[in-house]
Amino acid sequence: TQRWTVTTGAGGTIVCRFLILTTGYYQYEKPHMPAFDGSDRFQGTFVHSQQWPESLDVAGKRVIVIGSGATAVTMVPALIDSGATSVVMLQRSPSYYYVAPKHKK
Repeated sequence: TQRWTVTTGAGGTIVCRFLILTTGYYQYEKPHMPAFDGSDRFQGTFVHSQQWPESLDVAGKRVIVIGSGATAVTMVPALIDSGATSVVMLQRSPSYYYVAPKHKK
């Protein structure tokens, strides 16, 4: 069986059968905010989930969430519970989640 041997920056060694390399654009100080045609005419508020203002009140507002990752899975129900009039989620491709029933230990 073939294996990967990876030497970490700290000098450790990891041996594995599978190696999955991923990259992202996550920078807390400067979140990725894509440009949208017409955004200069938008009179609402743009908010990135990484820099959510605690004072933001969505009660009675129409909200659009762009993306369907893990943040959206928790954010959409919270927006509804916060009194948003409408919450619409836009996504490129769907994510599938299964809510496991709670079990007492």
